[in-house]
Amino acid sequence: GILEAFNILTFKSLGGKNSQIYIYVNQTQILKRIIGKPGTYKNKLVQSVAERHYMSVEMLTFLFKNDFSSQEIWDYLEDYFLGAIPKEVMTAYTKRTGKVPKINNII
Repeated sequence: GILEAFNILTFKSLGGKNSQIYIYVNQTQILKRIIGKPGTYKNKLVQSVAERHYMSVEMLTFLFKNDFSSQEIWDYLEDYFLGAIPKEVMTAYTKRTGKVPKINNII
């Protein structure tokens, strides 16, 4: 759907007894460039999902490795979902990924 939105390819699905999917590549030059140098291909959506995943992993690790009360855990979770990340989680995320997250609200 994303590639179709950018008019790179056209996708068509036919249902019925013999279902078929047709993909027509409109801009072969872009695909040739990606195939020729796959290391240069970047996808912001995939990068964003990966960053959120690693942040979530570090947050859960922080919660389960420390001896917090139930109330403290809920407070941290509430803050986390409101965008406030504990400094320890930020540090662990940076250590794991080598990147400083773009979050302004550190607790």
